[in-house]
Amino acid sequence: MKRESVLIAGANGLIGTELCEMLSRRGHDVSRLVRRPDESQFTTYLWAPYKERIDPEAVKGKSVIINLSGANIGSRRWTKSFKREILESRTRSAAVLRRAVEEAGGRPHTFISAAGITFSGKKGV
Repeated sequence: MKRESVLIAGANGLIGTELCEMLSRRGHDVSRLVRRPDESQFTTYLWAPYKERIDPEAVKGKSVIINLSGANIGSRRWTKSFKREILESRTRSAAVLRRAVEEAGGRPHTFISAAGITFSGKKGV
């Protein structure tokens, strides 16, 4: 298996945390993109997607970028304004990452941006 250099935005979330661990166990070089500094075994870069700021070093040399960031869809009632926030949080973070990649002059071979994760139970399993 080829060792990849992976950057995960939204790495502090439920899925991001597990994904970092799993990819690391499989031998990949994992970096995290987070809004607030914290303690982690992984290389961590800071960004502020709502302010369209990102550490330019975060994307350099990455072969895979995974964007899991966005407003927590289970945090409150889905009002009209919250629906807009959910959409904008995902499109803005993807745009910030795309722009950073373009400015860095590199290009990952894989870019994944997840808009939402749903689990409906064990029906039909």
